[in-house]
Amino acid sequence: MNWLQEFEEELTDIFAEAERTIAAFPEPLAEKGRVYLHAFHPLRKESTKNYICYLLPYWVNEVSRRSDSACRQMALANIYVMLFYFIQDDLMDTPAPGWKEQLGLAAMMQEEFLEQYRQSFDSASPFWAYYKQYSREWAASVAGERISDDWLANPLKVAHKASPVKLASTGFLLLSGQEEAVTAVSAMIDEVLVTLQMADDYADWMEDLKDGNANCLLALIGRERARGGSLSLTVSDVKKALYVEGCLGCYARLAADRHERLRESGLHIPKLVAFHAYMTEGLAAAASAIDRDKQMLLSGGFYYIMSKIDK
Repeated sequence: MNWLQEFEEELTDIFAEAERTIAAFPEPLAEKGRVYLHAFHPLRKESTKNYICYLLPYWVNEVSRRSDSACRQMALANIYVMLFYFIQDDLMDTPAPGWKEQLGLAAMMQEEFLEQYRQSFDSASPFWAYYKQYSREWAASVAGERISDDWLANPLKVAHKASPVKLASTGFLLLSGQEEAVTAVSAMIDEVLVTLQMADDYADWMEDLKDGNANCLLALIGRERARGGSLSLTVSDVKKALYVEGCLGCYARLAADRHERLRESGLHIPKLVAFHAYMTEGLAAAASAIDRDKQMLLSGGFYYIMSKIDK
């Protein structure tokens, strides 16, 4: 994963800086903040990896190498952005008994990333218009996801759930004098964000089905079921679609088609494309594994069992 490994030392430094800042929060917010930070630290085992949130400015900077300091500043700010929005997501999905502390912590995270941005952009900067745009895209997406599940017709609705990620790339481009690239780079990132949500939704489909959350994979399966007259999904329906009907292969091909469009887009951001390939290949590998298991079952249960024992 060349899109990650060469930046590991830099990530260690910026996450350490974020930890020092969070440690200065009033208690109990400092401790809760450290727990959140560690849960999303890219170099900790068992953490949730959200690479694009903090690596995006490094990937964009790789081609021009115009401003390493601007790159670092935007990456650090986006750590706080990431934590702020993940706290919001947690509160929306499963409000916990400590929700008041979470709201307080979210306010502290917002204060930190706004302070980072104020140091870089004055009130007349176009950055603030982009900030407003991305915030509104996120708000509209999360508010409407239970109402409208038509991501196949409008994939941007899925991408907009992560629109604030683009603050890192847009901020970097503005600081490095490349405002003219913002629109094209942001459109490319939106494409990557769609596949990122698809990969997350494949991993989380059972939990999302149980909780009634919007989910790209479930929406695809549900569309096919609706054509047959069924408007609701059960775990059995989903497993049949995945393990008998080959739905995951179709799902993976949607990501593969998007990858081809990215490669042909004319924008040269190799590590962003490599990250997208990593996700696309992961979905394809999962679909292939299901196909292999199906073939083993068709070859006879005994051989299937023996193959599992031998692994």
